[in-house]
Amino acid sequence: TGTVSTTTTSQKFASNMKAYYVYFRGVDSLGNKGTWSSAERMYIDTVSPTVTANSTTLEITEGDSNTFDSLFTVTWGGITTGSRTYTLNNASTSYTNTSQLAVGTHTLKCTANKNNGTSANASVTIMVKAKVTVPTGSYTVREHYRYSNDSRRS
Repeated sequence: TGTVSTTTTSQKFASNMKAYYVYFRGVDSLGNKGTWSSAERMYIDTVSPTVTANSTTLEITEGDSNTFDSLFTVTWGGITTGSRTYTLNNASTSYTNTSQLAVGTHTLKCTANKNNGTSANASVTIMVKAKVTVPTGSYTVREHYRYSNDSRRS
């Protein structure tokens, strides 16, 4: 005795996905083989993701907040998805936002790793300028002049 269950789903498949036909049959504990089932079509997702940087260069001021996810567009294609990973200046990073970056020029790379084993990536150069803080309050500005060939000063 045994239990057989089937699940049927309906999906729209990408044109470049490969279809395979599979057949099933049961074998009991004595080795007796049952009859083959009719062909069942199965699709294997071989579609690679695409990653596009929304801009190749981003110039920001220190502390500006942009999530790393907002800097890239990832399209998974096919029927499976995956995950994004980021490297900053060719090293893995736990940062997720530009507000965490120091002043200077950085290269951020987004890699989309799809569950079917395919991947794609894109990069953006981020230039972080120093934030200039202007003091608040009242100030008196006095101009000083120096005249050449003249000893008068004001």
